[in-house]
Amino acid sequence: MSDKPTPEAIAKALDHVRASHPQVTTVAFLAGQIWVFTDDYGDDPKFGPEIDTDVLDAALDAAYEDRGLPSIYRIEGPLP
Repeated sequence: MSDKPTPEAIAKALDHVRASHPQVTTVAFLAGQIWVFTDDYGDDPKFGPEIDTDVLDAALDAAYEDRGLPSIYRIEGPLP
């Protein structure tokens, strides 16, 4: 696990998703411009219009620049 801080765009995306789906703890960014947000059990929430996919796409770009793809980021603790 890296000691580098999570890029701001990825933290913002996790916070954005967790505002509507607080069970989310993990995001995986995959080749093909795919992001997958899951809880501790691997279940993924169903997104509706409450999720701004531009925020998620910006996070995917940040993940590519930070670690390359695929990459996984995990957040622990309550919403900020």
